[in-house]
Amino acid sequence: MEWWETVQELWDVWIIQTAIQIALVLIVAFILTRLLRRVTTKVGNKVSKDTTPIRALQRTETLTRVLSSAGIVVIWVLGTFYILGALGTNLGPLLASVGILGLAIGFGAQNLVRDVVSGFFILLEDQYGVGDIIEINQVASGKVETLTLRVTGMRALDGTMHFVANGEITHIANRSKDWARAVVDVGVAYK
Repeated sequence: MEWWETVQELWDVWIIQTAIQIALVLIVAFILTRLLRRVTTKVGNKVSKDTTPIRALQRTETLTRVLSSAGIVVIWVLGTFYILGALGTNLGPLLASVGILGLAIGFGAQNLVRDVVSGFFILLEDQYGVGDIIEINQVASGKVETLTLRVTGMRALDGTMHFVANGEITHIANRSKDWARAVVDVGVAYK
């Protein structure tokens, strides 16, 4: 029965070491998540300080959420892989499967990815924001009512609400950014 006690001792040591590794990974992931949120908030505030207060708030919130969410996903996915490795899981086949799945999703969601990336740069570059009067692709124009990473929603003068995918936008004419002019014809009697 001595071999059984030796096996039990080794098992107990392995469980304690694995538990410590998992706890350390979880603590580091939690700390990195908190740190990432603080950093993205500070960077967002610095980026948006050159614009008007309402617009700055909208840009800061959107960019902070996007960067923070993407970073958090990366941190926790890496943490999960470290935990699975500590538990003795063979990560080779798992990583290959994730790679193939990511490739398939990438091909299937090309338009969605293009829309999100375009929306991110629209917000980052402050091309237009909610409340601006814009014309998109020389086709639709109106006041921007909604602006997300995927679509821009604007209301035309006749009340029509246009939703345009950000990836489809090739030309933007912003008629109200920092400068505007109104041309008014006023009829004056000859008398």
